[in-house]
Amino acid sequence: MKTVAELKQDVQAILTGIDINDVEQPEGAFERAVSTFVQKADVPEASGRTSLMLYDRVFNYPTPTTMFGGALTDIRPQGVTRQVWDDVEKVPMNRFDRNKKWRLPSGYMVTFEWNKGVGIMRIAQNKAPQAITLADMDTTDGWTVTANASGLVLDEVNYYEAPASLRFLLTGAGTGELQTDLDNALDMETYEDIGVAFLAIQIPSGQDATLLTSIALRVGSSSANYNEVSVTTGFLGSWVAGEWLLVAFDFANATQTGTPDWSVIDYIECLFTTTGTITNMHVGGLWMALGMPHEALYYSPAVFLVGSTALATITGDNDNILFHDAAYNIYVREAAREVALQEGGEISSGLIAAIDLVLEGDGGRKLGLYQQYRGDNPSEELRQIGNYYYD
Repeated sequence: MKTVAELKQDVQAILTGIDINDVEQPEGAFERAVSTFVQKADVPEASGRTSLMLYDRVFNYPTPTTMFGGALTDIRPQGVTRQVWDDVEKVPMNRFDRNKKWRLPSGYMVTFEWNKGVGIMRIAQNKAPQAITLADMDTTDGWTVTANASGLVLDEVNYYEAPASLRFLLTGAGTGELQTDLDNALDMETYEDIGVAFLAIQIPSGQDATLLTSIALRVGSSSANYNEVSVTTGFLGSWVAGEWLLVAFDFANATQTGTPDWSVIDYIECLFTTTGTITNMHVGGLWMALGMPHEALYYSPAVFLVGSTALATITGDNDNILFHDAAYNIYVREAAREVALQEGGEISSGLIAAIDLVLEGDGGRKLGLYQQYRGDNPSEELRQIGNYYYD
């Protein structure tokens, strides 16, 4: 693979009249050229993959940080024979939301959303084992609030899942406790040490979400025998106010008190630690799921290899560039074009025109490198099916 140092030499050979050593921050131009290249041609080497665990009843997952926009190429199981009908369908947000709870007979349905710059990859599937419900939280029967928690009521207007949620007050700095003993014990031996519990919460709009410092979940066979997991963020990141979000508790990392018997789970307790008062705290469902390992494949601008890590930014002249000959031949010209554009002036305009002719052709007899490259490397990106008006 070429290095950034070699790229500088190759760019210099194209830019007659411009000294690469006099260019301010050429690495920035090289990084921008990658994004331009990936937008104009779907480059196989400009690809990434991210491992992810899929869970039943969980639809929102973090978008891989190195994904180029929503340029997803595939979602597939790890280490499992894939069936011929296990297709991946990328759909509009509206259609996804209306159909996500219909358990798909096969395959995956995907869409993308963004919230304050944070990417959310939404996935509906029926591959992960069915989750077990610990508590629907649609009745106050059997639930008690103690310590810094009080005023437990049923809310039939604001809920995560119909028909209701639980609402209560967390007063001052300290820990509020929400606890129940199940009417019928659950046999959860298959979840011991590997299950991930999900709790739906809502910090009310207008409240300071940072007042909530942690949530702990205790699951056990009695109040003296339980496993506990404590977390400080939601499944997708920091707590936010005014939105329902999921909190994930991975019991592979649990601490144990006593000797809990996972064949007769009937004790559930949630502990909310705060540094100030939160009024109208909501919880709207608690279940435990087993994750099924998958991987997402996508186009990515992370083409600079440092050790075993691919980055979208350059760290030094010794960084390797993932492009092989055909892709690199185009990329070096895009990098030269970006440097010339950055430098400006009459010399730059002539260089840019000459580079464009090589890359794009003249629209007639002369083929450009992009036309030939796209012919040999058709896009693998999943295109959206349907739109907001017609399914």
